[in-house]
Amino acid sequence: MKVTINGLAREIPENMNILTLLKNLSIENNISLAGAIVLVNEVLIPRDNWKESIPEDSANIEIVSFVSGG
Repeated sequence: MKVTINGLAREIPENMNILTLLKNLSIENNISLAGAIVLVNEVLIPRDNWKESIPEDSANIEIVSFVSGG
């Protein structure tokens, strides 16, 4: 199914939940998304709901990760 992730069109498998999506993106991009927040169609998805949350076709997904630095 087609979704938009941080402004980029992507194909993801149907029934892929947010948790699996983040794990795949983390591996694919060699980054940690441990501190990430996720919005689907401008609605914040609580971390406890990532396993049950499955985006719909054409969903707009925003993933924001915070990094520390000085």
